[in-house]
Amino acid sequence: MDEQPLISFGLPVRNGGSNLQRTLESLQAQDVANIEIIISDNASTDDTQEIMEAAAQTDPRIVYYRSESDQGQIENFNNVFRLARGKYFRWIGCGDRLIENYASSCVAQLDTSPNAIGVTTDYCFIQQDGTKRCAAFHGLRLESPSRLRRLRRFLWLTDCDPLYFDPIYSMVRSDALRKTPLLQIHRDPDHILALELCFAGPFVHVQEYLAERMAPPEDPDSTLAKRYHADLRHHRTRITRRYIALAGVARANAKTLQEMLTSYAYIFLYYIRRVRHPWRRYRKSVVTAFSR
Repeated sequence: MDEQPLISFGLPVRNGGSNLQRTLESLQAQDVANIEIIISDNASTDDTQEIMEAAAQTDPRIVYYRSESDQGQIENFNNVFRLARGKYFRWIGCGDRLIENYASSCVAQLDTSPNAIGVTTDYCFIQQDGTKRCAAFHGLRLESPSRLRRLRRFLWLTDCDPLYFDPIYSMVRSDALRKTPLLQIHRDPDHILALELCFAGPFVHVQEYLAERMAPPEDPDSTLAKRYHADLRHHRTRITRRYIALAGVARANAKTLQEMLTSYAYIFLYYIRRVRHPWRRYRKSVVTAFSR
């Protein structure tokens, strides 16, 4: 039987086209050799299959799977994790890029923090014109051993700016991720899964820019744009649904009645804050946003 990979990189894709090469090259250049690169192709209709099959023939670390019918984005994300064999796992989007020392830096941080279930890093958004939007945040994250303190920091971080904190596109222990329901059908599946992981254990952080993500589209009708761009008003209905879902995660993970009620109180306070101030951001006092 083949040796278990140390890290599994999961790339769910549909019609990735030319963006695939950029992502693939950054994964192949990682400074940890014992990795696997899993591509789950969700019935692409472009040249994705040809690109991936050719890449898999030249690099045995690449494992290519293809679905003949469209199974949906969320199921494709879940499927690529189910195929993973590594001790650590990291989702990566088509067109995204990791700096070559990403793998070694994250593994080193997890090896020295055995209680941590995942590690986040600083990262940048790549804009449509090629510029990079970054944000430097120095402060408490999810390192606390207290579940309630992690919940408060989770709510604060996700209420601010997406560049602060992105546990879904981070390296996590595969065993911890397998104990979660994975991504669910919801408008905010990543936030819901992130809270599941937040309850499961602390995250550590590498204060270094080691990842780049394709920026959300600036189309005002885009769901991603409504979430990520600070100048667009969040719909109150959507915000309500999100916080109801987060309260459900808190209820399912609470160990005591007191912990559940306290979690409800935290979530309710942040819900009220967001509904009353849909444009609210904390960037000016704690973050420096800049282009690279």
